[in-house]
Amino acid sequence: MGHVVALRALKLGDFLVTVPALKAIRRAWPDHEIMFATSGWLSPLVELTGCVDTVLPTHGMTPLDPRASHPAVAVNLHGTGPHSNAVLDALGPRRRIGHSGHGWPGPKWMDDLHERDRWCRLLTEHGIPADPGDLHLPPPPRTSPAPGAVVIHPGAAFGSKRWPVERFATVARALRAAGHRVVITGSTSDRTSPPPSPRPRTASPGAPASSTSRRSSPRPGW
Repeated sequence: MGHVVALRALKLGDFLVTVPALKAIRRAWPDHEIMFATSGWLSPLVELTGCVDTVLPTHGMTPLDPRASHPAVAVNLHGTGPHSNAVLDALGPRRRIGHSGHGWPGPKWMDDLHERDRWCRLLTEHGIPADPGDLHLPPPPRTSPAPGAVVIHPGAAFGSKRWPVERFATVARALRAAGHRVVITGSTSDRTSPPPSPRPRTASPGAPASSTSRRSSPRPGW
């Protein structure tokens, strides 16, 4: 049995949009070990997909764990190179799945795509059927700290990927008005992320309250 290595060394939201692609990779190579190179702290969530055998804790574009060497297939779910391509090329894969450029075959990168569609399109273009709607994860085994609540995650590692705070507040107010309990996830840095909404808008009775976790987004040039 060989192994397949997929790279997506980013954060929470970036992992979640690759779930349909990871499931498609599992279906395409049911007898291979599926290795996923990503942030190590995502391991409990990655396990919920049921399609990854081994998480390779990875920080940025550093060399991957030697266990990943000489894979049957390397899948670039991180960007369009050159850095991510180089990280995977160093493994000596027999087959490479990614976007075209920097020595790799594949479809041209398209800017205006939802990330779930982007990675499913990539696999489909390489002959691997993938469904962007195949994104559901089972509930984790541990008890929720906020059972029944609606979770809003306004944070992002890159400002260009962050929806304006005022819009999150509008969504939260609407949910509260509909009778839902609303909680926010985020890191300490999210409390000071630019720019906070004026207090009257975010501190209204409909605004959310609570904390925990975080997210980011990829860059095409990686």
